Amino acid sequence: MNEDFSMGLSNFEAVWERVRSGGAKEEPRAETALRHFIEREAAKRRLYEMLAQQSRGGTRIMFSKMCESAGSGLKELELELFLLSGDSFAPSPEGKKCEGFLPTMRRLYISEQTSARELEGAADEADGSLRDTYLKVANASRERRDFLRRLLSRVMS
Repeated sequence: MNEDFSMGLSNFEAVWERVRSGGAKEEPRAETALRHFIEREAAKRRLYEMLAQQSRGGTRIMFSKMCESAGSGLKELELELFLLSGDSFAPSPEGKKCEGFLPTMRRLYISEQTSARELEGAADEADGSLRDTYLKVANASRERRDFLRRLLSRVMS
């Protein structure tokens, strides 16, 4: 009996700390980063879809392809989150609305640029398939950013 009591006391500090903190554990950094990237890819996908609906001809086709590209990156990131944590994560269905064609393209350009930079930074801290996925999605973001820049250049000249 004394032995059981002393074993219980040896773990008391850890148990008491969990009780005081509400028992909540902090989510690992990789999972938090993945959720952030998933939200961003989903938001970009929605905006590309809106731009495609507002466009005609070749521009509509290009925005549809960009929507598919963002959707593909989104699926890759969701898969990595599931493999890492066993959780599935549905990004919020709400997103920013189109504020007009040019302002939305500018916002997407900045978002793609930021995504590529952040994903490459995350890849430096990751390994295996997660690293590969981050680099693949970062590359797709750079490609979409470059397309947006070329399109904006044509539209504004």
